[in-house]
Amino acid sequence: ATLHPQCISIYNLHVIPGTTKHGNEAQLQHIQDYRLAKSGACRFLSGPFGLNRYHDCFAVTYLDGSLEFLDQSESVAVSLPELLLPTPLLYVATCDSFVLQTDNAMLECYRWEGLIRVAL
Repeated sequence: ATLHPQCISIYNLHVIPGTTKHGNEAQLQHIQDYRLAKSGACRFLSGPFGLNRYHDCFAVTYLDGSLEFLDQSESVAVSLPELLLPTPLLYVATCDSFVLQTDNAMLECYRWEGLIRVAL
């Protein structure tokens, strides 16, 4: 997957063994684009948010510090008052939580369920 300012593009890497003189040939096949709710996407990560066993979801951070979570069929925007700037974001699958750094350099941990409740 590749992050652009207004979308996430999904690609499939297809390797054809031994087709060139120096080894394998690799081809990128465009699969799908996910439109983001607004422009200014800064970074993203993917994972089985909500302990989803069937497919990964995306989490996107924006330049204004807001977050967006994308599933295959829907997206949810989350704004936390402690975030005014884009922040590093880490997903911990064992406890289904996100770790992020606030603007005052503190680490905070949010469970997936808690973030979704804030958004709704």
